[in-house]
Amino acid sequence: MGDCIVPIYPISPLQLRIVNNEPRIPRSPLVIIQIVTALAAQPCRAPVTRTQLFETTEEAAAEFAALNWEALDATTLTAKSQLDCIEFLVRRPELARVFRLRGLALVHSQSPRAKEWFAASYGLQPGYVFDPPLRGPLRVAWEEGVERWNAHTSTVLPPPAQGELRTNGTIQDDIPDGIPWHLQITDEEGAVIRSALISPGEEMPSYPVRVVDSKAEDTANTARPAGPPTYEIASPSTHSSTGLAIAGGGMAVIGGVSIIGAQVIKQDYINGNGTASELKLTNYILGGGGIALATAGGILCTVAVINGEW
Repeated sequence: MGDCIVPIYPISPLQLRIVNNEPRIPRSPLVIIQIVTALAAQPCRAPVTRTQLFETTEEAAAEFAALNWEALDATTLTAKSQLDCIEFLVRRPELARVFRLRGLALVHSQSPRAKEWFAASYGLQPGYVFDPPLRGPLRVAWEEGVERWNAHTSTVLPPPAQGELRTNGTIQDDIPDGIPWHLQITDEEGAVIRSALISPGEEMPSYPVRVVDSKAEDTANTARPAGPPTYEIASPSTHSSTGLAIAGGGMAVIGGVSIIGAQVIKQDYINGNGTASELKLTNYILGGGGIALATAGGILCTVAVINGEW
């Protein structure tokens, strides 16, 4: 079987394919799949610190206050690229500020994408209040962004093979459709190993994902109800030779008792106790049955000894 890849943007529906174009579904309930990188992004020259991101957004805010639109556009693009290079866990208000300032820059250039960035900002910080209040086209674009957020749908990302998946500054696996969002992946110790800002229409970077077979998961959930784990102690098992010996011995004992009973009946016949026909019939039944049981018991015991699994 060749290497598998998962096209994770768009995510729904999640599809698997083989590199040689032969469609196939993996049989293993747990498959670790290395996704082929799809994002052709420029590598970061150096990690961006929280202070550097704050200084960039402060500069952008000052440019907006001065209505320096060209500088605002350039500075917000810088902040956008910095979010690809951060190694700290970004906070939701920090992301909301970048999204908000980028939306302001796009309104001036009359870009229809402005409402998408405003939607992203509003979703992260719905209680934010502009001071002074927005007016004219800026206010219209902001209100359109709020409507865009309230009507948005979401897509669920597959969990990473290790560590945690953080979207928009929170440990969660759902992302808004058609709205900018931020991705961070951490290792098992919580250190950031990947950051990326994804705009609508852009493909997201790759990461190893864990795909769980839905049927196996449903069966596991049915067989193991929620709650603390329970443990069962297995009862001692009896090996085959032991069982044969016990059965053979029991049959031999019963056979012996039957033979003894036949001898007793024979003695009653000799002493004249009971009718002759009844005594003979009982004698034959007990004697014949006893011999048969004793013989069968002996055979079982012999088989047990030959088997040797005690």
